[in-house]
Amino acid sequence: MPQIVTMPSVVADSSEATLHVWHVAPGDQVSAGAPLGEIETEKAVIELTSPAAGTVARLLAEAGASVPVGEPVAVVLEAGETEADLDAALDVSAQTSRGKEPVSASHPEPGDVPESRSETEGTPARTFISPLARRRAKELGLAPESIAGSGPGGRIVRADVERAADPVHELQAAEAPDHGTLPETGPSGRREPLTPMRRAIANRVTTSKSTIPHFYLATDLQVDELLRLRSELNTSQETLGGARITVNDLLLKALGHALREVPEANTIWNGDAITRFDHADVAIAVATSGGGLLTPVVKGVETLSLGALAARTQELKSRAEQGRITGDELEGGSFSLTNLGMYGIREFYAIVNPPHSGILAAGSTRRVPVITDTGEVSSRSVMTVTLSADHRIIDGAVAARLLNTVQRCVEHPLSMLI
Repeated sequence: MPQIVTMPSVVADSSEATLHVWHVAPGDQVSAGAPLGEIETEKAVIELTSPAAGTVARLLAEAGASVPVGEPVAVVLEAGETEADLDAALDVSAQTSRGKEPVSASHPEPGDVPESRSETEGTPARTFISPLARRRAKELGLAPESIAGSGPGGRIVRADVERAADPVHELQAAEAPDHGTLPETGPSGRREPLTPMRRAIANRVTTSKSTIPHFYLATDLQVDELLRLRSELNTSQETLGGARITVNDLLLKALGHALREVPEANTIWNGDAITRFDHADVAIAVATSGGGLLTPVVKGVETLSLGALAARTQELKSRAEQGRITGDELEGGSFSLTNLGMYGIREFYAIVNPPHSGILAAGSTRRVPVITDTGEVSSRSVMTVTLSADHRIIDGAVAARLLNTVQRCVEHPLSMLI
């Protein structure tokens, strides 16, 4: 049977994604798992792969088009299949994309043929419309039968509804030169359209700050021993050809150990329940080249050696900075780690990344005078870290124990290697 490639739900809460670019054309031969193109979600650009070996028969969405999750975007024909098989598969896909069983053309189910667009020999023609497009058409007061569909089989997608609602704007947009900005709104500034990533960040942090009762704990970490261990490990890593270990890697390792020792904090909020985890999966904040922020998750932090941890974080950061990371690498985890020390920021208060229970924010390392136990004054390297926690899940005493454990691991780093 022809393989219908649909827009995948690669990131939780994403209802659509943009077909960024095609790497193939109709007639190309592809193998199973071969990249067909790239899709841009609200968080990243990831590959769209072929579900089977065969011939690319049709590309159903143009590069740059916004496509609802579940909508067909391409068809791959396997050996021996024909155009007739393709048309039949698309017809079935159009009927089942809304969660219905396939129905015959002569006996459609009520609701599966919501409107008629034209009549042929007295029989109303079917008008297929995606759920997002239907909702938008209702909001704008448009009848689906009056809208020309650009999807497979004439299916109406949201972009079709938007064009029908404002044809003058669409014409002007098509004729106007693309300067990457909207018209000026004043003598000293210009409006820029939101990118999908910036919109996602705005929605996420607004939800976090308006629904999560944050509280904060801060402490100073003496990091002299940590820096000394890092230097020694990197000398070995260079000899062995491994990835260089960063301060952030060591902080991540310390947080992973702390989450295992304080399991009450290794949780997420589910609305009517709390999920507790056996392993420490921690998200790391990475600034991207496009000016946004991604939080890939490092799985099983407490089980990884420092060398393996450094290699994993280096790989994730490299791909995240380019916006090329898989959806599953952005999902999961119970806690986050963010670091602005490289910008000279002494301390800051980070926003919890839902549904995580907390986030640890690290500042820059600085030399400060410290009075030792013997009463002498000594110069030490100190870093301020701030823990932001969700009070629905974590109480103050639990957060304090977690932060104290992080401090112990950082100030006695050899304990993390045992």
